[in-house]
Amino acid sequence: SQYLTPYSDIVALLVLEHQIEVQNRISRLRYEAAQLIAEADGAAEIDGGSVSAALDRYVEPLVRAMMMADEAALTDPVSGTSGFAEHFEALGPFDGSGRSLRNLDLTSRLFRHRLSYLIYSDGFAALPGPAKQAVYARIRDTLAELPREPVVELDAGEKRAIREILAATKPEVLGL
Repeated sequence: SQYLTPYSDIVALLVLEHQIEVQNRISRLRYEAAQLIAEADGAAEIDGGSVSAALDRYVEPLVRAMMMADEAALTDPVSGTSGFAEHFEALGPFDGSGRSLRNLDLTSRLFRHRLSYLIYSDGFAALPGPAKQAVYARIRDTLAELPREPVVELDAGEKRAIREILAATKPEVLGL
């Protein structure tokens, strides 16, 4: 009697788990980048190493989370009970083909395209410029035709789809 319903929407809970992880990584990078930039005070190096190398310690975990590199595979399809999945996917933004980073898979993994929709978030937008550019560079590296040290292995079709979605909805990630 303490609960309105005996059911939880598993899709909403999975999306929430992803969102919390990525937002925590964004917050950590934002804090650490601000500290490093202040410490460097305009210099290219701090403590004998480059500022960008120091940032990489925090950029890499964020990009791994955003690209779902350590995501557990779904062993069975999942479906929601509240209409959350449909509402969530309808939020966009969309490319010209109607694709979005909010498209859900729900058969073998949570999202169809392995780049987090949180790239559009206010928290991500608030990252200091050098940190944001370092994140963009790692994403571009992974989406390249012949990637240098990819964050996660993506097939050519998935890379192309993500690049096309970004070109239409957030071209600065691709340097456009």
